Amino acid sequence: MAFLTNRQQKVKVSGTLSEWLKVLRGIPQGTVLGPLLFLIHVNDLPDVCDNFSKLFLFADDAKIYSYIKNAYVSLCI
Repeated sequence: MAFLTNRQQKVKVSGTLSEWLKVLRGIPQGTVLGPLLFLIHVNDLPDVCDNFSKLFLFADDAKIYSYIKNAYVSLCI
C-alpha cells in the first residue's frame, strides 16, 4: 500500500509551523480504504482485551480502562 508509506506532516500552532516529520502510523482521512482498515483494526480489540479490562467502542472511538485495587490504593487508569 504505497499511499501508507513515505508520508510527512507538519502542524501549525499559533501561526508557527513545525518542521516536516515522518508519519509512522495511521490512515489518511478521506481514503476509500480508510473505513475498511479501521474496522479490521477495531474488530480485533475485544479479542485482545483481557478479563481485567473494560472496552467501550462507539463510532470511531475506543476506550479501554481497568480498575486497580489493592490494600493501599484504588485507581482507575
